Amino acid sequence: MVPMPMTVRRSDMMVALGLSLLLLGPLSLAAQTESPGSFLGALEGSGNPSTGSSGERASQLERAEAEILDDLPYTRGGKKGIKDYSKKKDTTRSAGPALSPAPVVSLPSDLELYFAEGQVGDAAVKLSQFGYDLFTASGQPFDPSEVSLVGPDYMLGPGDEFVVTLWGLIDGHYKARVSPEGMVVLPKIGEVPVAGIPYGGLKSLLERAFAKNYKNFQLNVTMANLRGIHVFVVGGVQRPGSYPLHSLSTVFHALFATGGPTKAGSVRDVRVLRQGKVVANLDLYDFLLKGDKSRDVRLQDQDTVFVPLIGPVVAVTGEVNRPAIYELKGASTLRDVLDIAGGVRPTAYLARVQVERIQAHEAKVVLDFDLSLTGGKTIASRKGAGRDQMLDTPVQSMDLVKVLPINAAVQGVVYLKGHVVRPGPYQLRTDMRISDVVQGLGDLKPNAYMEAELTRFSFQSDKPSIEIIPIDLAKALAGEASQNLALRNLDTLTVRPIPESELNREVLVKGEVARPGPYTVQRGERLSSLLRRAGGFTSRAYPKGAVFLRESVKAAQQAELKKLSALHAQHLSAEASSLAMGGLDKPQAEAQKEVLSIQKQAPQQFSAQVTLGRMVVRVDVPEKLEQTPDDLVLEPGDQLEIPSLPTTVSVLGSVRNPTALRYRDGAEPNEYVRVAGGLTSDADWEGAYLLKTDGSAVSLYAAPAGFGSNGHRPFDLPRVEAGDAIVVPPRVEIRTRPLPMWHTVPDPSQVPFGAGPEKK
Repeated sequence: MVPMPMTVRRSDMMVALGLSLLLLGPLSLAAQTESPGSFLGALEGSGNPSTGSSGERASQLERAEAEILDDLPYTRGGKKGIKDYSKKKDTTRSAGPALSPAPVVSLPSDLELYFAEGQVGDAAVKLSQFGYDLFTASGQPFDPSEVSLVGPDYMLGPGDEFVVTLWGLIDGHYKARVSPEGMVVLPKIGEVPVAGIPYGGLKSLLERAFAKNYKNFQLNVTMANLRGIHVFVVGGVQRPGSYPLHSLSTVFHALFATGGPTKAGSVRDVRVLRQGKVVANLDLYDFLLKGDKSRDVRLQDQDTVFVPLIGPVVAVTGEVNRPAIYELKGASTLRDVLDIAGGVRPTAYLARVQVERIQAHEAKVVLDFDLSLTGGKTIASRKGAGRDQMLDTPVQSMDLVKVLPINAAVQGVVYLKGHVVRPGPYQLRTDMRISDVVQGLGDLKPNAYMEAELTRFSFQSDKPSIEIIPIDLAKALAGEASQNLALRNLDTLTVRPIPESELNREVLVKGEVARPGPYTVQRGERLSSLLRRAGGFTSRAYPKGAVFLRESVKAAQQAELKKLSALHAQHLSAEASSLAMGGLDKPQAEAQKEVLSIQKQAPQQFSAQVTLGRMVVRVDVPEKLEQTPDDLVLEPGDQLEIPSLPTTVSVLGSVRNPTALRYRDGAEPNEYVRVAGGLTSDADWEGAYLLKTDGSAVSLYAAPAGFGSNGHRPFDLPRVEAGDAIVVPPRVEIRTRPLPMWHTVPDPSQVPFGAGPEKK
């Protein structure tokens, strides 16, 4: 039966709107999200009273007015039939909003702050009340409105929408909505009562209705939109109030919409009230601990979800799998509390499980329980009345159960570390010795030091002490009792590798020796030993001219030269600044600049005249070398060169013809200088020196006053030998004021460790 046309006056519409707003009370209105015709679906799920401005409320009233007009089958603009509804946007979702866990700022509760004082274990992981983070965790929006969730037992009611599709001798596609009277209106069929019919029986019901007028057709029914329901969520929840939900919504949906229980609300006794009676109790621990949602009942219109205050609580901290603050349900024992905390960890010290308890509202007491096991049995399998009595001890509200950790130090163990094949802990056995840990050279990596260390921990006067014992592994493996010590608990044997510098202990012997070449030397080996291994000198050797170079000396000299050069540059910079300030005539300034230019070259000249790394050694009599300062301990990288017997003497520096002259036995230095053409005009004869073949330098002049025309006289001149060099440095004259500078090239004999005539 099709309803008769009717005219809706605006006054009637406004009356309907006012009644609707009166029934809704303080709830805020929002625009319908998808499907028209569901007024409850247009309500926000916040449950908070409207606090918007007058403009916002006017907008809400206009939207509500439009929705009510849209719900009416006839309007002032003309009539709308069921076919008009079917032409609207088809959707498989209801008009209700998707629900998501409302954002809640989680601060420590009073309970969490109280139990934090007695927490053991990782201080960074704070004890929290178990189960409440389920509703505060972020995630995808929670939407219970999927029509795919509709099962065959779903009871149809006012507000539900479904789509009827016909094909065969009759074709049709109709969208029907259940009226408040529980009816749907179908073309040429009329009203069909469907309220209270299970969704699984709707198809057969409609087939019978269409069969009265049609034959040879097929029919299919699919849900389009679900009806809305209105529930109240009160008590200990984040945002109590009234909430529009969908007809498939359960208690979980309602709790998610409110943001979940507060930490003062219970998660173990959530109640559903229907018509003033409790119809269901929900313990969220069933879901959190077991994944059981069987008691999550489906809500009905006008139901109330009530969250009472939290019940008794117990905190469990320490070596359990799930330390937290738990709400108790009914009488509970220590066994129950440990089970709900996930059981104890293998690192738990069960010989002393503590319970802190508030006794008689007067004081806090501590109770100790011995739950230790013997024979490798588990808690569940171990027998014994005493232990069972302890596990069955009742717990009280506000108890703090502490499961302490075992001693972190491993007992009955020794350690092998370092350059070994199998490092790590070893079980300490009776009468275990070093040779039981390192059983042979095969347990050592290549190039391992045979001098190991045994580190032993002990207590003296209740204070820990560490003893380091040197171990000769070769003797220990041979069974020598003084080295093959008996091991104690926590002993650590450390084997170190031979350093790379020790593995490559090579020196080089060159020149006039019987067997020149590289030699590997032992630690502590001396120069005399190296000469013996090299076969001694050849008949052409000139041991007095031996050149000995050492890398460590070279590095030290380079560092000193760098410092000296920097200091010299600093002095020259100061003098150049002073010169720029003026005070000199042009000839004086030019002369001063010339002096500075010469001085700038002094460090380079000095470096060119020395052989870095050279040490003065005298090896001319090998059989007398031992037990002398010249019998040096060799270092890796040392070089010894024995030159051939020289036949010349070099004359270098400020002479007219620097050259090498044939050696003449008994000739004095001035004779060689005369043969080289004599001194130049800038020669500094007072600074001349004789550079010996072994690298040492001897001054050729001293300066006692009152002798000779210039106040100088030659002292006992050194003997010139074959291979020596006579060096005459240039004289630098200061024509103006004196400058802090190098007046001459320093005597190489003053350089640490000696110098030579040429740079290698």
